[in-house]
Amino acid sequence: MDINRSNFWQTLPTVLEAISLSEYVAIDLEMTGVSGHAVDTAPENTEITAYQLAAEAARTFQVLQFGMTCLSYDDEQNGYQSKTFTFHLTPEFAPPSTALAKLIDRKVVLSYRSFLFLKENNFSFEKAFSQGVPYLSRPESALASKLYLSQCGLPSAAGDQTLDTWLRKFQNDTRADISAWLETNPESGDSVLITSPEGPSKRLLPTHVLIIRRLIQAEFPGCFVVFKQGNLLAQVVKWNQEERQLWDGEYKERHEAVVKQTGKQPHTRFRYVVEALVGGSFAKEINAELLVDEHLQGAARRSRIARLHVDLRLYEGRIKQRRPVIVGHNPFLDLCFIQETFLRPLPDDVAAFRRDMGEFFPRVVDTKYLSSQLGFRTGRNLEQLYKLVGQGSVPITPMPGYDARDGSAHNAGFDSWMTAAVFM
Repeated sequence: MDINRSNFWQTLPTVLEAISLSEYVAIDLEMTGVSGHAVDTAPENTEITAYQLAAEAARTFQVLQFGMTCLSYDDEQNGYQSKTFTFHLTPEFAPPSTALAKLIDRKVVLSYRSFLFLKENNFSFEKAFSQGVPYLSRPESALASKLYLSQCGLPSAAGDQTLDTWLRKFQNDTRADISAWLETNPESGDSVLITSPEGPSKRLLPTHVLIIRRLIQAEFPGCFVVFKQGNLLAQVVKWNQEERQLWDGEYKERHEAVVKQTGKQPHTRFRYVVEALVGGSFAKEINAELLVDEHLQGAARRSRIARLHVDLRLYEGRIKQRRPVIVGHNPFLDLCFIQETFLRPLPDDVAAFRRDMGEFFPRVVDTKYLSSQLGFRTGRNLEQLYKLVGQGSVPITPMPGYDARDGSAHNAGFDSWMTAAVFM
């Protein structure tokens, strides 16, 4: 099944359910550059050198396709059922966000060798960028969340202990001024002004603005703040409960409008799939509204949303209880790309990388290594092995709509299917 930007949300529950029911998940990635692949074929390269070069490739290039074949055992058929998914990804932010691009400054690098290789295999770069599913890594999501909250006037926390001394003094002075004003029992609509510590003629710095917003949100819920005259001053206004509820409703509408375009966490999307593969949390993060057909309304819609909340918690619980074994054909580089692109920056040394893999993917099978241990000629590639042993004694039955057998090599979904078949 091909999954792109237009059908991602509607297929996400099916993907998560498939992962939760799988004993094995075979993976394959296509990237904008794979210079690290040459490393492990050179006998003079040590594990350290191989990791350094693979990590450099993962930090430089981007993932364009993520192929995944989920295998679950069927007692009645005495064999495995499979579901194959091909995710088309884009490094582009969708919808485009100049502010987010400035914050994250994601660099898109294309190896000419990879360009020729993918072009020869009918890969469409235009389709990848225009229809691909966007993503953010865990650290990028944290940055995006802070940016989104600051744009909405909603800070993430108060009392940041990392503040410099002069900023902490401004925070304490502002807290004291607002508290003293509230002790005078102001009426709804009354206000107090906060100005720069350098004097009323100086503008508040961006850090001052953020501190004031944090204080109001975290410690003074009966107030709101308005910045005036280009941040020359901040007007803290008292409001009543009715006004607060009205403002909360307006914020909710704005937030939901963004969610319908980007998901609960702006631009996260595909990482929900990766979180499932590594046993992470996703059930509470996914907005079930996005998973329901927009034409379904009323009681039927509410019932479907409630059912999805239950299902997502079920899928997450299954995976946390028993993660599937990850299967790859020479997956070392793929694992480096998965960590760097979706989870956390790769460490500098290979020992730390092994520890990270023990956390994210504690059980990994390498079909290339297995084939070498079973006496197969080491020079055979995945396609050659598939033609040789792909129809083995353990039957695999592709589920209707998820059959990848008619695909072609170097499509990530088909390569994941070949990997699964070779493994079986």
